[in-house]
Amino acid sequence: MEFYQQIAVSTTVVLVLFGLASLLKRRSGNFSATTRLLRSAPKKLQVVERIMFTPQQGLCLVRCGDRTILVAFAQSGCQILDDPMKEEVSQ
Repeated sequence: MEFYQQIAVSTTVVLVLFGLASLLKRRSGNFSATTRLLRSAPKKLQVVERIMFTPQQGLCLVRCGDRTILVAFAQSGCQILDDPMKEEVSQ
């Protein structure tokens, strides 16, 4: 009798695990549809060009809407080198 109880408990646990896996798979399917919608949205930030000096240092030309910005980056951080809008504001 004890053998049959162990079989019944094991079968129940396996069925519950399969049910949870099925539920999670269905929910992740909805999540995938949401991410597809977000990916199809127009991008406002775009890397126009990137130049690497070393594996950790380089320059990046970034377009943000109608602005184009030159950014230097390294392991220690990043710095804006050229922002045309800054000159227009100061004039």
